[in-house]
Amino acid sequence: MAPRAWGALVVAALVAAGCGSTSTYRVMLGMPGPAVAARTPVRITRGAALPGFRVTEVALVQAVGRGSHADLPHLAEALEAEALSLGCDAVIRLRHVQGLQQAVAIGVAVRTTPGQDAAPAQGL
Repeated sequence: MAPRAWGALVVAALVAAGCGSTSTYRVMLGMPGPAVAARTPVRITRGAALPGFRVTEVALVQAVGRGSHADLPHLAEALEAEALSLGCDAVIRLRHVQGLQQAVAIGVAVRTTPGQDAAPAQGL
């Protein structure tokens, strides 16, 4: 088989396999804490508050999924990992935009403590 045909075959195989990637980004808003164990559940909500908890904003976090990772489950998994690496146990104010080959989710990673709800912060 000619080298050109092999190249086309490799490209076709990669497309058929559903190549995808997920990238994360952060902008620090406060001091991060020690990383949290990966088995710790991370709450993700579109709201600005978590009833019964005070929140401390740590970072604005974003996940970008491309190809087969351009869906909310992959983005949520990436945001959870980013939040845990910052010592956070929740992502609030989640926003999600879905395209054909790319999806973006953005939220605020926070640490929570039991207590009376604080007034939601201004901004996002």
